[in-house]
Amino acid sequence: MRKRGDTAAAAAVLSDGGSWPALIALLEGGRSVSDANVGGAPAAMAAAAPSRDQAAAALEAATASPLDRDEPDAALRRRSEAASALPKDLPLADLLARCPDELLFDRPRLFAAYLDDCLARGREEGYVRFEAALETASGRFEPAQTAALYAWGAEWCRRAGRSHKALEYMRLAESLPGTEAESTERSLRLAREKLRDEQNKRLVEQAGALLGRGRLPLLAGLALALSGLVYFHFADPFAGLARQGMDFIGIGLAAVVMWIVRAVPDYLVALFMAMLWAVGGVAEPSVALSGFASPSWLYMLFILALGAAITKSGLLYRFSLLALKLFPASYRGQFWGIVASGALLNPLIPSSSAKVGLGVPIARTLSEAMGFADRSRGMAGLSLTAMVFYGFTAPFVLTGSYTNVMALGMAGGTEGVSWFQWLIYALPAFLVFGGAMAGFMAWTFRRREPGRPIRTEVLDDQLKLIGRWTRSERATAAAALGSIALLILQPLHGLDYAWVMLLGFAALVLFGVLDGDTLKTGIDWPFLLFIGVAFSFAEVAERVGVVDAMSNVLGARMAAFSGSPTLFLVSVVLLSFLVTLVVRDDAAVILLVVSTAGLAAQAGIHPWVLVFVILLSTDPFFFAYQSPTYLTGYYSAEGRSFTHRQGQLTAIGYGLAVLLLTVACVPYWKWLGLIGHGG
Repeated sequence: MRKRGDTAAAAAVLSDGGSWPALIALLEGGRSVSDANVGGAPAAMAAAAPSRDQAAAALEAATASPLDRDEPDAALRRRSEAASALPKDLPLADLLARCPDELLFDRPRLFAAYLDDCLARGREEGYVRFEAALETASGRFEPAQTAALYAWGAEWCRRAGRSHKALEYMRLAESLPGTEAESTERSLRLAREKLRDEQNKRLVEQAGALLGRGRLPLLAGLALALSGLVYFHFADPFAGLARQGMDFIGIGLAAVVMWIVRAVPDYLVALFMAMLWAVGGVAEPSVALSGFASPSWLYMLFILALGAAITKSGLLYRFSLLALKLFPASYRGQFWGIVASGALLNPLIPSSSAKVGLGVPIARTLSEAMGFADRSRGMAGLSLTAMVFYGFTAPFVLTGSYTNVMALGMAGGTEGVSWFQWLIYALPAFLVFGGAMAGFMAWTFRRREPGRPIRTEVLDDQLKLIGRWTRSERATAAAALGSIALLILQPLHGLDYAWVMLLGFAALVLFGVLDGDTLKTGIDWPFLLFIGVAFSFAEVAERVGVVDAMSNVLGARMAAFSGSPTLFLVSVVLLSFLVTLVVRDDAAVILLVVSTAGLAAQAGIHPWVLVFVILLSTDPFFFAYQSPTYLTGYYSAEGRSFTHRQGQLTAIGYGLAVLLLTVACVPYWKWLGLIGHGG
């Protein structure tokens, strides 16, 4: 008892005095501490050494055993047993509370014991340090030790009631292989990226909820939705609609209410909407579910699979680094490098959020290398430029976002629009937008802090981290570039874009890039459920006469706008900005395309022009909650790259750029025959 008490007393004195090397030597069972002038400490350390050595051996077994790779539960159990070998009256959570992270992380066994003490005492700072350690796991911990860390995180989250988070950590622990160093490094990086993506998604969902999440918004939404259903079912038909048309409006408005409240997943609301169409006699089941049988839905499946393969391989990250190396190391050079790399990589991944989640952290790394502080003008300028050109340029290319295909499939009359035609139609608009936004960003953040040029080692080190080109990367690059080439050549071979993407999908499966696990976890299946009903929405609306009724009702009230294509398109942009204040993302696109398609036809505007303008206008970020893309960019850098105020300034520039390109491109679209009469 005396020996253990001496150890605890010596440790407390060393901790209070901030003598961290001496304290660590004591805790790890060191035989001498020359820098610790504490009476009794050497004797206490010597006496405590045997028990400490036993604890260290037990912890080593818990963190380095091969079984950890296959059985994270066993790893956690052994680590708990190892922790029990430590003196029970030695409060590591208190003793090491102020110890610098660098010292603690460099000693995995001691860090593991510290975490277990935090777990036993319910100390939140242990979880904070655990997350910080994961960010540097590749440089300090062996794969099995990292797996044990994930297992610890799972146990913490389980005790805290975060069951979903606990499951994620356990899956990450199970996914870590025991292979060669380079493969392990890549797996660790991809695992951390996946974890960050999941964390960002939850933060984006929470920040994007207009009314918050809870029982009250859910009950209010359900009450309002049911009221709408009952009212339109019993109300007298108007505008020439039949009973089916009235029921369709009631069901549609109820769905919109639930999408605004966001108390339940969007795809679940969509599936119930299809069920009510079929059960309520609005449409036959084959029509209510017709969207799932369309080529556009298959295209969405294949393009999402391609995106999953690109994300899994890390190909986009490598391409981004290689592109940035081509530009000068100065701030201005890297600014234009971000603009160019965002534009060039835009067609490769059909997700704005995924691209922003890649581009903003890269810009942050460049900013730190230049010496810019968090949220400074220099860092904000590069980060927001990356956000705009990686994520908000998606509408300029067909494969830039899956929402492009969704909107195109709903508009009708767009069957002949190929990948190459989309590019030709949108190219002048991109030049106007790119020039306007680049100029606006350069002017807005012109008074930045002086920064130093980036050392070439910064990008080289990142490339070294991801290692040599792998077989998976080469196969994915070939499939992606080959698919885009075939889409460009579609006028020559005549294959529908769905079958072109099937060829790319098949190549990825045959080369082993897409396996069963990737198809299960890498594809956004809830979105595919949502999009299938969205494709059916336009078909059902047409059959029950809602589209014609809306065109007749709105056409009489918007005659002044319909007479001028320019004025009409500007009004669509402004209307879209307003709609996204309450309805966001894909739901806003669906509502606007269906409600304005007939009016656009009366104004002599091709459906592609309408779709393109709506796509650009339904992701504004005047307020943070409006845009999932903006929120992803903000949280991908942990909110440290720019402030919301800086984001709002960029949003103003974005809104002006959209209005400018809309007006500027009308003559060009007239020349192509996409707009039929003057404005």
